[in-house]
Amino acid sequence: MPGNDRRCTFDVQLDRCTQTLCRLIGMFAQRDVPLAALTLTDAADGQRLTITTVALDRDAARIVAAKMCQFVAVRVVTLCDKDGSERTDAVGYVEHALPPP
Repeated sequence: MPGNDRRCTFDVQLDRCTQTLCRLIGMFAQRDVPLAALTLTDAADGQRLTITTVALDRDAARIVAAKMCQFVAVRVVTLCDKDGSERTDAVGYVEHALPPP
């Protein structure tokens, strides 16, 4: 719905894996969703990817977050509203029960 669009931010913690990084960004390209901001930060235990978009409604953002969680190299996906509040009710907040590398 046109009036339902809102700024949302995907905060993704992942292992260092170039293929996963490309696939995560590709999810937005497949939907023809423009990105408002993209930040990649290296950490001692992996990487943190922050993607902000203004073109997804709440339901579409939850679907994308859920699909992100299916990647093995993805540890945690947190979906935040435009005001920065975490959506803990979203499907996108998932922690993999994988052993650390």
